[in-house]
Order: sequence, then C-alpha cells, then structure tokens
Amino acid sequence: MPQRTLAATAGADASTISRIEKSERGVSRELVDRLAEALGATTEERLRLLQAAGFLPPLVESLAAEPDLAALTALFKRPDLEDRHRALLLDYVRLALAHARALGYDPPDPWRP
Repeated sequence: MPQRTLAATAGADASTISRIEKSERGVSRELVDRLAEALGATTEERLRLLQAAGFLPPLVESLAAEPDLAALTALFKRPDLEDRHRALLLDYVRLALAHARALGYDPPDPWRP
C-alpha cells in the first residue's frame, strides 16, 4: 500500500509514515493501532507490530511468540464465543496445566517478573 494511502486511511501525515519507516521518528500506541487497522492486520500481525514498537509487556510478548497461544487468546476475545464453549476451552487449558505439573513442571506465576 502506498505511503499516502496508508497515511490517509490511518489519519496520519505521509511524512510521518515516511519518518517511521526510516526509524527517524517514534510511534505512539494509538498510531500503531490505527496503522494496523488501516492495513487490515490480523491479530498475529497486530501483536507483531505492537511488539516491534515496544508496546507489549514481557508476558504478552511470550504469548505472541507462540502462534497457538496467540490463536487461543484471540479465540477467547471473540464476542460470539458461547459461555459453555469458553468454559470447555478453559477446562482444556487447566487440563494442560495439570499435565505439566504431573510431568514435573510447576508453572510459575505469570504476573511475577
């Protein structure tokens, strides 16, 4: 997509897009979101853009690095996911964690650095 088209679609100036591409200018979280929307980025692509711009905390970065975990996270964000299906999927996640513990891997607290 040409810079001018991207800029217009994202509500930014074309010179801003050019300076970002040349690493001459930083980018705000808001602009990253608008650019991702303008590009029609998938969830994975959106996460990669946020990661490249330095807006993801380490926990989220580790989730984004695993495509299956990123897909599962995206699935849980779907508004059409029925409560009973959400509960069933969470049961599978808990089963996987229990299996990890049975193998001798005690999952650490994900909120501790």
